[in-house]
Amino acid sequence: MGGGHWNGKNFGGMHTSDGKKQNAGPYSNNGFQPDPFTSHRDFVEGDEVIYTGSSSKNKNKRNVPNGAVGTVVEKSYNRLQKSSRSTILVDFGQNGVRYVNKNCLMFPSDVEECMEKRLDAPPVILGFQSHRRKKFINVEEPVTKVSVEEPPVEEPHVEEPPVEEPVAVEESTVRNKIPIGEYKQQMREQSRINRKEYRQFRKELLDKKELDLEVEISSGMNDPKNVKLRDDRKRINENIEEIKEKYGPSENLTKLEYMNKHSNGSLTEDQLESMYNVHKEQDMRRIKILKHHLLNVSDQLKSNSKEIGTLEDVYNSDRRYFTHECGSASEYRKMVQEASGKLPVHDGKPKRSYSLKDESEGKVESEQTEVLPPPVEDIKMNLLKWGLYPQDVGL
Repeated sequence: MGGGHWNGKNFGGMHTSDGKKQNAGPYSNNGFQPDPFTSHRDFVEGDEVIYTGSSSKNKNKRNVPNGAVGTVVEKSYNRLQKSSRSTILVDFGQNGVRYVNKNCLMFPSDVEECMEKRLDAPPVILGFQSHRRKKFINVEEPVTKVSVEEPPVEEPHVEEPPVEEPVAVEESTVRNKIPIGEYKQQMREQSRINRKEYRQFRKELLDKKELDLEVEISSGMNDPKNVKLRDDRKRINENIEEIKEKYGPSENLTKLEYMNKHSNGSLTEDQLESMYNVHKEQDMRRIKILKHHLLNVSDQLKSNSKEIGTLEDVYNSDRRYFTHECGSASEYRKMVQEASGKLPVHDGKPKRSYSLKDESEGKVESEQTEVLPPPVEDIKMNLLKWGLYPQDVGL
């Protein structure tokens, strides 16, 4: 790749002589594939070789046409003219004696040997993996034996309705030797069936829990205590709204109606107006009392329906598992597995029990007075107690 060229001026942006590989396929050169590992030791003096190079691309071999036949000649020692091991001296007759690289030479028998090698090669689809020995495994499979009772001795023929003979079934197991690949496939199929059954059971369980939750919410909403409190809250709100409407934009009309109702000819206009003001103050005081009562009713209803509100939040949640029963996804899976009873459930206890042996028990006091170095096992256990591994400290 020359300097100043973006991605190079050669094919594919690679280096010189790295071309399109048009003659490198298995179908070029009539199927002939040269051996790239031919050694220079294979070219012995007197062997006949064929030149496969090109006079235009191999400038140091010009005047030698492609396909020219020559004979290998021994290279004489010349201190001033040395050549590499991969360079072979060939006599091409009228084309002269030339130094040729071994990659541009082939033997006449190479084509026949290449064809025999290609014919004897295994198919590409099989490869070498298919010639390995298969591994087997012993599996116990159930075998059903059907025993039929022996027919009775022949007696005079009497027409009777046909009666089915009882068939005894005996179950037993037999050990069969099957390939390990087939055994793994059977285990995979069985695992798929079990998981499908588990998913179906989980769906039915969650649908049942959702229905129970809906029933629990509806029963809580229809509780007589809660129904009475909701009715009281509605009645109080209606009373407050009714009083507020009187003293809203239409207060003048309310005042006029009140004064016309209580005027009997003996009361003056000022006395009626003062009576209206007293009545208005009583209504405002009544609104405050109703609001206080409404607050008490709302608090009582909220405390009674707090659990129902939690259940409604769970019911309307996008999550499939129920948070009021399970605090996390692991607890949810544990709940479903315990309900199914088929998958193992981890109880949270350690799988192994660790204990330290006290070797001083059962010895005489005289024997215990002797100071002995602690055994290696105790040292290792002490290291493990402090979070150290014996191999890390050289034990």
